[in-house]
Amino acid sequence: MRNGADVMGFAHSRGESSTGLCWQSATEFFYNYYFAKNLAMTFDVERIGNPLLTPVDDEVWLLGIRTRLNF
Repeated sequence: MRNGADVMGFAHSRGESSTGLCWQSATEFFYNYYFAKNLAMTFDVERIGNPLLTPVDDEVWLLGIRTRLNF
């Protein structure tokens, strides 16, 4: 499953707190790489703007790796 099966994407979301007083936004860029038909890894970079649970920071950056195995 190597020939052109990889996926690159971009996502954005925005959500309101339960009290309705604050907004949080999240943006993600990811690349899904297939090693084999049943094994894939996703590498991503995420930015969370105005994080609700950390009022000290204006933004938080995260790096992530996910692995998926289908059987």
